[in-house]
Amino acid sequence: MKIKKAKVGLFPFIVYLCITPDRNKVIKFANKIHGTNRDYEEVWGMQASTFMVSGKNPVIWMSSLKCKSDYALLAHEVFHAVYNITLTVGINLSPDSEEVFAYMIENIMYQLS
Repeated sequence: MKIKKAKVGLFPFIVYLCITPDRNKVIKFANKIHGTNRDYEEVWGMQASTFMVSGKNPVIWMSSLKCKSDYALLAHEVFHAVYNITLTVGINLSPDSEEVFAYMIENIMYQLS
């Protein structure tokens, strides 16, 4: 399993990216990061998912990260991670906060690409 991490910058969070076809490995890693013992079955996607626990660092799972469509899917999952982080710190998506979201997504995608 390949693990990458991106420091959020604006807030004290790290977004982890786990690239592996092995779901058991990413579940074990997410539970370690979150201090939980969950199966995360409610969030499993076919090729990617984002595992989140309020106040904890998000873990993004990608089965692979090789082609353009994988990077588009990563951007989708990064949005979920950013949305969770901003809710945790009390920021809701609105016209007044959209630049915060855009900056965070850009920064995280840059680090994980």
